[in-house]
Amino acid sequence: MRTITKNLLLSRHLCCKSALTTLFLNSLRQKGQYGVFLVQQHQDYEFKKKLQGRKRTLPTSTPPPQFRHERLLIKQMVTASDIIQFLEKMPPQDMSVYAVAIKRCFELKQPNAFHQIIKLIHQKNISLSIIFCNTVLHYLGFWNKLDLQKKLFEQWFICKQFAPNTAHLDPDEISLNEMIKGCSKRGDVKQALYYFELLI
Repeated sequence: MRTITKNLLLSRHLCCKSALTTLFLNSLRQKGQYGVFLVQQHQDYEFKKKLQGRKRTLPTSTPPPQFRHERLLIKQMVTASDIIQFLEKMPPQDMSVYAVAIKRCFELKQPNAFHQIIKLIHQKNISLSIIFCNTVLHYLGFWNKLDLQKKLFEQWFICKQFAPNTAHLDPDEISLNEMIKGCSKRGDVKQALYYFELLI
């Protein structure tokens, strides 16, 4: 009888221990998932902070009211491919529409779409503006797309390759500062000095 009672107590103890172990492991898993959630939340918060900082530092101009509908549509799009398709189907628009497209792709963390948008602008012979150019250079620098940043700077400001109806564009302080920042990321002192000389 004692042996049976002892065995029953032992089995109950083992069952309780097993249940507690399961509860403990589940608790650890939940804590781990919560930790991952907190890290993700923190990263999203930091990204939003950076984004807000970028918004404050970039110059803005008042966009024309006649393209407000198109700009609002782009702001609501959730993929870069939707934005590209929308721009492809639209007739040549004001530069502000493409600036919003660039900004939206930046918010969607899709910097690879920048090149396609810029290609469309050139294909449609749309007149560039210094604000648009600086915005593109800035966002490319943010995503470390430094080769494309350099290529576009050369194309726009050195070789003057843009639409025939674009007024003469020269890099301003913002353009050159963006390029110098890109050089500092690469550790390219020689190229940074080149941009600095253009600045002075």
